[in-house]
Amino acid sequence: MRRFCLLWCLLLSAFGCASIDGPFLGDEDIYIEFGVKETPGAGKKAEKELPEGPLSLEDAVRIALANNIDIRIAQRDIAIACDRIDQARGLFTPKIFGITKQQRKDRLPAYEIMGQKVALGEKYTGLYNLSVSIPIYDFGRSSARYRQALLSKELEKAKAARVRQDVIFTVKDTFLQLLKLKKTHEVILKSIEQLKGHEKNTREFLKNGLVDKTAVLGIQVKIAELEQEKLKVENGIRITTVSY
Repeated sequence: MRRFCLLWCLLLSAFGCASIDGPFLGDEDIYIEFGVKETPGAGKKAEKELPEGPLSLEDAVRIALANNIDIRIAQRDIAIACDRIDQARGLFTPKIFGITKQQRKDRLPAYEIMGQKVALGEKYTGLYNLSVSIPIYDFGRSSARYRQALLSKELEKAKAARVRQDVIFTVKDTFLQLLKLKKTHEVILKSIEQLKGHEKNTREFLKNGLVDKTAVLGIQVKIAELEQEKLKVENGIRITTVSY
């Protein structure tokens, strides 16, 4: 009887600690809930297997989604919300409590009766208690907590979707800024080259007395301004590339 009660309590404890819908969500389930197509561990794989040459916009978005820490935090928040649903659902199920207590003493002290020692034998005491608690009505508290857990999961999924959209928007915006800066840099270089050619021709005109020196100085000023603008654009490209 004692062994049966112990075994029964262990089985009930194992069943009670188990989740109704299964164990804690793994990485694959979290990615499915989050809506990311990459498989678990895709961050490390994407980081190691970078494409050769310049990154395309699709590659940049994929790598950002796989390595962004805010996305990983959002995935864990969804998993926590799922566990809270299991906890709230457990309020509707019966609760079983088991208590077992035993005490054993091999031999009690012997007493001397009429010149002879008499042992009173062994002592054994045991206590077994098994109680079942079944929820009947709690004025809507359990159902309210269950609905709250469901809404919490939807809220975390919405937050995760917003984080994902923010990451994609940031990558695309940075990508477009980088393209704009590079195009601007190309235009400035072509303008400087054209002005240098114009300066050379103007110097020839100056030697022949067709123009005065102010024309050459004006072109040199424009070249200097473009050189400064080129440095600003190059710094902007470096900063954008680092953040990208």
